[in-house]
Amino acid sequence: MTEASQADESQAKFSKQVAYLVRQLDAGSLAERDEAEAGLMELGPKALDELPEITDRTPAEVKARLERITAVLQKLQADSVTQPQLVTLDFKEAPLSEVLAEIEKQSGNRIVDFRGNFGQQKTDPKISIQCDKALFWEAIDRVFADANITAYPYAGEKNALAFVNRDAPGLPLNLATYSGVFRVEPTRIEMHRNLAPPISDGMRINLQVTWEPHLTPILVKFPFDALVAADDQGTDLKLADGPVTYDVAVDSGQTSVDFVIPLNVPPRGSQTIESLKGKLISLVPGRVETFRFDRLANTRGLRQEKGGVQVALEQFRKNRDLYDARVVVRFPGGSEALQSHLGWVDSNEIYLEAADGERLEHAGYERFLEDSDAIGIAYKFILDDREPSDFTLVYKTPGSIVSLPVEFELDDIPLP
Repeated sequence: MTEASQADESQAKFSKQVAYLVRQLDAGSLAERDEAEAGLMELGPKALDELPEITDRTPAEVKARLERITAVLQKLQADSVTQPQLVTLDFKEAPLSEVLAEIEKQSGNRIVDFRGNFGQQKTDPKISIQCDKALFWEAIDRVFADANITAYPYAGEKNALAFVNRDAPGLPLNLATYSGVFRVEPTRIEMHRNLAPPISDGMRINLQVTWEPHLTPILVKFPFDALVAADDQGTDLKLADGPVTYDVAVDSGQTSVDFVIPLNVPPRGSQTIESLKGKLISLVPGRVETFRFDRLANTRGLRQEKGGVQVALEQFRKNRDLYDARVVVRFPGGSEALQSHLGWVDSNEIYLEAADGERLEHAGYERFLEDSDAIGIAYKFILDDREPSDFTLVYKTPGSIVSLPVEFELDDIPLP
C-alpha cells in the first residue's frame, strides 16, 4: 500500500469515527451523549473539518453540544497558533540570506527583504550565531543587530516580516522584552513642559508591539489601568490624563502597532524607569470557515452556520451592469471584535467559483448593515455574458475571535 493510500485509509477511518460520535450525541441515554461529546473533544481540532453543519433541523440538544465542541476545538486550535516558535541555530560566518532562510524554515514565519523597495543596497553580510530553542524574536533581534537591518512594519502582504537597512550605525539598545509570540519595545521617550497656563509637565513613552508574522491580530487593546511604572528611586510614575483603554486596529499586512503612554514626569535625578509592567489584549481570528452558496439565480435569505459564526446570502441580484451579492456576517451573542472594529471583515475572502474552478473576484463593495453582532456587505460582481447559475459563491471568515492576554515587563529604560 502506498503512503498516499495509507493516508486516505486513515482519513476515512477518522471520518467514520467522527460520524459515529456525532450520531451518539443524539443517543438514548445521557451517559452515551456525554461520552460522545467528550470523545469528539478528545479528537482535537482535526475533527472540526468533519463536524456537520448546524441547520434549523438540528435537534436542540445536539446543536448545543456541537456548539460547545466547536468552541473548545477552536480554542485549542487558536492556542496552537499563538504558541511562540522556537529556533535552534549554529552558524559561523554564514551569509545573512542563509541564516534567515533557516529561521524561516524552522519557525514557519516568512521573512522578506524590503531593501530594494527603498533603493537600499542589498548586502549579504556574514553572520555568526548559536542558540538552542530560542524564541523567534530573540533570534531575529540578534541577527538583525549583527546585520545592521531592522524590521519594517508594513510587509504589504499577510503573514510576512519585512526588513530594511537600519539608518543609524551601531548596535541598538536592545530594550525589548518577549511575551509568547509578542515583542514589546520602548522606542521613544519625550518630556515636555507647557509654559502657557495651565503650566504642566508630562512624559510620553512610545511602545512598539510586534508579533510573529504567522499571527494575524484584528485588534490590540491596552488597558492603561493595568499599567504599573516606577523609576530607579522607587517613585511610582502615575498615569497622566488620557484614555482608560487604548485600542489600535491592525490593517492587513501590518506586523506591529504603537502605543503612546502618558505618564507624570519623574523627579529630577531619576536616571531610568526601573520597571514598566502592563497587560495587552490581542484579538486573534480563530479557524477560518468556508461557506458555499450555489443556486444563485434563485437566492433569497440563504443562511449557514459553522463554528460560532452565521453567514447569510440575502440576495444575489442584477443591478444594471453588475450583480450585487448581499452578505450578512453575524456572531450570535455579539463579538468584541465587531463592537470594537469592523475593518477586519472587509478583508474576508469572497469570490465566485465556476464549475471548472475558475475564480471571479469582486469589483468592489459597500456596507449596508452595522450592528453590535452583525455586519452586512454588498459585493459587486461583473459576469459579462454569463449567468448566476454558472457560479457558486464562496465566502471565508474566521469562525471565532480569540482574546489573547499578553503580559509584559520592561526594565531599566533610560530617561532623557
